[in-house]
Amino acid sequence: MKNFQSYKNIYKNISKIIYLLLSSLILLQTQHCCSVSTNYSNTYQHMLDKISEKNIFNTIKNLQAFKTRYTLEKQTQTAEYLYNYLKKYDSLNVSYDCYEANNKLWKNVIAIRKGEQNYNKVYIACAHYDSISSKPFTFAPGADDNATGVAILLEAASILAKTQCKNTVKFVFFSNEEQGHKGSKHYVEKLKTKRENIKGVINVDTVGFVNPNLFTLPLDLKKKGIPHKVFYLAKQIIKRPLFYFQLGFKNPNQILLVAGRPSNRFLVEKIYSIIKPLEISIKKNVGSQCG
Repeated sequence: MKNFQSYKNIYKNISKIIYLLLSSLILLQTQHCCSVSTNYSNTYQHMLDKISEKNIFNTIKNLQAFKTRYTLEKQTQTAEYLYNYLKKYDSLNVSYDCYEANNKLWKNVIAIRKGEQNYNKVYIACAHYDSISSKPFTFAPGADDNATGVAILLEAASILAKTQCKNTVKFVFFSNEEQGHKGSKHYVEKLKTKRENIKGVINVDTVGFVNPNLFTLPLDLKKKGIPHKVFYLAKQIIKRPLFYFQLGFKNPNQILLVAGRPSNRFLVEKIYSIIKPLEISIKKNVGSQCG
């Protein structure tokens, strides 16, 4: 995965995405949340003004400073970094969610902002903190996938930690996403046994990702032979116009996609209705391939 310097504008619009995430989490906790109202803006604008691009910038830099967050390396160190970051806030109940896989102990990190009124109604905001490369044990700083998602959740958690919440919000950071979603699968199985009242889940992944130039080759492909390079470029040439057609010929780097599976259609529609009035290009997609 690319490192931070490869994408100079990777954090440029992330504060807007946090705004949308916080708006969704806040409005999803109200009974009437089909539009952004003036009262909402006046009530919560002071909180949204606290979004710090500097914090986001520093978080992404700190995460990529591990040099690699490949799922078989430095997962314990990354989990400890997240745990200590969140532990600064007294209103957050921070813990590790441990599990075994491949004869090794792994850790998800969970921060819970308990609801003052309906603490048994839970919303989850999640992101994975591991990265991956084409070869094990190689450089994988993962600035775009998924230090950006982690940075957004950390900033959102720090803001909501200082804000009253009607319902409970859980910030969950998964390990081993790149190895068959082991961390999230373990957590979901755990939720099933607890029978928690989960009202909705927002997964944040690869925010700020910038599609490279059509003829830009990935680093791992540059060392391969001409046939591999030709095959890769042919795929890009075929895929690019189809992708733009699906987006209505808009720049994909300037569009926020809200997506979910058919079983989550209601949540997708609700979030879409919340953020559609805001000044951002947005599309929604409901299908079995999402999530």
